[in-house]
Amino acid sequence: QRTIIVSRIEALTELREELDRELLRIGERHARTMRRAREALLEPRVNNRDAMLAWTADHYQQEMSRLLTDTRGVLRTRLGTTSLSAPMRLDLTRLDRQIERIEAEVPQVAPALEELLAASASEDPQLLPTAMQELERRDREMTSLIRTAGAMLRRAAVAQSRAAAI
Repeated sequence: QRTIIVSRIEALTELREELDRELLRIGERHARTMRRAREALLEPRVNNRDAMLAWTADHYQQEMSRLLTDTRGVLRTRLGTTSLSAPMRLDLTRLDRQIERIEAEVPQVAPALEELLAASASEDPQLLPTAMQELERRDREMTSLIRTAGAMLRRAAVAQSRAAAI
């Protein structure tokens, strides 16, 4: 009996760590992109600034999509496992829906980066603050979605660990 409990807790811990790593990679990629965009605006040489912003705008959606696909692959693989309890399967399904929300936000962030690039290259001084506000709003939304996914994972893992120990 004790061996079964220990193996369940070990399996849950492994699952949580694997998904936690995936969510961390997503969060770090997003944060790094936002940091690069902000740093680019501080670049005094216009050509360098525009190149930095262009690279950021061009690669954000591709990189985030790749990471989210990896994460969903891990989730779907785990959901296909028959050893999951019904509550854990439900928790992972909810987490999968949260990952879908993150995926839906990615196409909203990418245009904000492109808008920032266009505003940076523009002669109109009013465009840059507006573009920056939009990017900040999208950054907050994405960060919130990623944090929510992490919290969902932690709550599910704790609940399942408690259930396995009972």
